[in-house]
Amino acid sequence: MMGQNFRVFEGSAVIDEAVSCQVAITSSVEDSSTKDSPSGYAKSQMASRGWNAQVETFDVAVAQLRSWISRFNTQQITSSGNTGIVIGWDQTSGNENKTLENADIARSGNAWLTDISLQANNRQTCRLSLQFTGNGALA
Repeated sequence: MMGQNFRVFEGSAVIDEAVSCQVAITSSVEDSSTKDSPSGYAKSQMASRGWNAQVETFDVAVAQLRSWISRFNTQQITSSGNTGIVIGWDQTSGNENKTLENADIARSGNAWLTDISLQANNRQTCRLSLQFTGNGALA
């Protein structure tokens, strides 16, 4: 599996110019031991699952940055501004995998945009980092 084949989409549009994408799917367990549990060993059960995604892009356009900041502010105020995120992977390379039609694997879910970071080094292209926290299942 090559990194160039892994993309994060907002709806059906790829988050363009990505230099890195990360997705973490996690679960937590809780102790379900009782006084009657044999041998005093802890007994666990699945409590919850969660996911988050992070995308770092480069060559950020001012309009693109304004758009993300506007969405970030709106969702925090209205509490209903979930962003539709799709995690996609396919075996094509280059610009061929910027659509979901050919994706070998695609999982979608709603997420909160929880972090926007802009890195601007002297004489280098700005990098924009977006972090999403899943709200519900990634199915």
